[in-house]
Amino acid sequence: MPKASLEPFRLMLRAALGEPLDAGDREPVFWSNAPGSTANEEAARAFCAEHPTGTILLIDTPAGRAVDTLISKYRPSQEQADVIWGLLSHRFASGAAGPAHAFVTGSPTSRVFRAVEARELGEAPAHHGVWLHDGATGRWIDRADMISTFAAQEGDFFVTRDPEEQLIIMEEVERFRPVRTRAP
Repeated sequence: MPKASLEPFRLMLRAALGEPLDAGDREPVFWSNAPGSTANEEAARAFCAEHPTGTILLIDTPAGRAVDTLISKYRPSQEQADVIWGLLSHRFASGAAGPAHAFVTGSPTSRVFRAVEARELGEAPAHHGVWLHDGATGRWIDRADMISTFAAQEGDFFVTRDPEEQLIIMEEVERFRPVRTRAP
């Protein structure tokens, strides 16, 4: 793949890692669709419309809009899009305040929510629980399904098979990594 064709990928990574999220103290709402369905996305959007001042979808943040615009413009591969959304989702979930809401009924465990966001929500310092909602009915899901959803995930989601793409991912992640200092 020629270097020039990787520049859009780099732009999308920079948007995912550097654009502001500005979610404030609103409860984050996540969705991940089952193959061939948009029910979870539709239910998550409806939930946010019912609670407009207290909830927010990732795509409604400045960073989410920037990434969505760039993905629509450049049409990356599914693998590239997963990395880009995975990095942005990691930031969104790790900054979650208060409870979070997830509409993920039937979504594959390999998708971004289960591979990235669920793990981060479990580690977010200001996070106070996740309410799983059924995408078809909007009702909360029982505890057994909730536990299986948050079971440990294997592997690293921020990996591609293309060595040049992987190098760009590593460079961009390092570029936006906060500088850590030691206490004297």
